[in-house]
Amino acid sequence: MRHIVHPGPPAPERIQWVEARGRAFSFTLEAGLPLLEAA
Repeated sequence: MRHIVHPGPPAPERIQWVEARGRAFSFTLEAGLPLLEAA
């Protein structure tokens, strides 16, 4: 069985969730244009 050796102790506290809000939007992309380049 394989195992992973981590470099040091784990973080004392991990973030389990974060409150967030979204914003609706819509637009039409050109064919073949990636989303990050269109924004």
